[in-house]
Amino acid sequence: SGVSAAMAMQMLFALMPLQLTDLDLSITDEALMDLILNQQAVGAGQSLEELRGDLVAMVEGASEFMTQAGVDEAIATELTTATAGFLEGPGTIRIQLKPKQPFGMMSAMMAPVTKESLGFSATFTPAPEAMPEAAPEAAAPETN
Repeated sequence: SGVSAAMAMQMLFALMPLQLTDLDLSITDEALMDLILNQQAVGAGQSLEELRGDLVAMVEGASEFMTQAGVDEAIATELTTATAGFLEGPGTIRIQLKPKQPFGMMSAMMAPVTKESLGFSATFTPAPEAMPEAAPEAAAPETN
């Protein structure tokens, strides 16, 4: 069943007093995205690499749409860059918000939201490449 307009308004009003003071979200992908995206790729008749490429292109293109919708350009660029990196391959995406003042729906409506006012950062750190096994060191000839 659908949500009525009255229920949606009640939920909206219930969220109004909530304020964000600090958020630090970190997700590390080692294989889950491959599992999820592989099923999507098979269903779409694509290879995993083709699907990843399509998703990355869509996310990178979203930066312009976000900016046109009023999102601070620095936030849009940083968020889409980190998200695209996360979709490309294993690693960790980290999103942090540490606003100068507690941030809620009312503050979002009252003043421009900027990277600085939100204390926003979004980063992607690729997983370290598998370390090649160390080759045994050749024994140096003994000298007397």
